[in-house]
Amino acid sequence: MSNNHFINKESREELGYALWLLRRERRLNLARLSHKINVPAQVLDDIERGRHFEFCAIHKLLKFYGKKMKISLE
Repeated sequence: MSNNHFINKESREELGYALWLLRRERRLNLARLSHKINVPAQVLDDIERGRHFEFCAIHKLLKFYGKKMKISLE
């Protein structure tokens, strides 16, 4: 089972948009960010577009940006 099924599409898109904003604020392109955190640029692009949810890559992004994420169950 893919990780995409653990989180709904709307939540993936919202998280991806927030991560895209963080990258744009720091004026980083995908290639440079990919090199800095050692995650393929295509994976980063898919995460930012809400098409993919990979825990390890998201953890690396949050650590790089100095951010934390809270998840709540409803």
